[in-house]
Amino acid sequence: MLAIRPCWGVMIGLLLVVCSREAGAQDNDSLKPTATATITLRGIVKDSLSGQPLQGAEIKLLRDTIRFPPASVVPARTDETGVFLMSDVPLGSYILHVRRLGYERRQLPIQVSGQTPRTVTIRMAPVVRRLCELHVVPAIIVDITDSVTGALLAEQASGEVRDGDYVDSLQPKRWTKDWIMASRAAAEERPGTYEVTVMHHGYAPWSIKGVKVNRDECHVETVELKARLRRLP
Repeated sequence: MLAIRPCWGVMIGLLLVVCSREAGAQDNDSLKPTATATITLRGIVKDSLSGQPLQGAEIKLLRDTIRFPPASVVPARTDETGVFLMSDVPLGSYILHVRRLGYERRQLPIQVSGQTPRTVTIRMAPVVRRLCELHVVPAIIVDITDSVTGALLAEQASGEVRDGDYVDSLQPKRWTKDWIMASRAAAEERPGTYEVTVMHHGYAPWSIKGVKVNRDECHVETVELKARLRRLP
């Protein structure tokens, strides 16, 4: 009579294969994507002064940390009532970017939570543009006086301003009510960094370097100097 001996090596191998397949199935289940909670973001954009709704404002939603839009969120525009809608917005922290022609841009931090729907009100300030006056503005104005007596010396004084190869002479600029010249000016509508020199017979030359003149949206921003001339012995 033949004795039947169990093949333990084969049985253990089969058990390992079965366990491995079950574990693999569990791992595959864990890798399946889970649904992300989203909401619909609703907002209205208004003029900050009049309170009127603004049509055509562009709305973008950027993540607060990584600065790019969530894949599911499409930029929106406000309708004729100033209202916009953004669907499928994942929960989290964002920066809401709003812009419209003629208004200052807005960037608003916003926390999107599980409360649905979420409504935000955005007020935009109109861009104020200054009308430029039609007159010429000098870069440098110099009041010229005696350092001791304070007497006005601009009438008989002369001088110049220099910025690299640029040179301009000081011209009469302002007078007192008695028609005595009080100051001279130079470098009309020209920004730059100047060296200014003033001369007068019987007085030591006066000069200053590194006078920085900037320009705004309309004209140069005039720098006014006071030249106190010292009489020679």
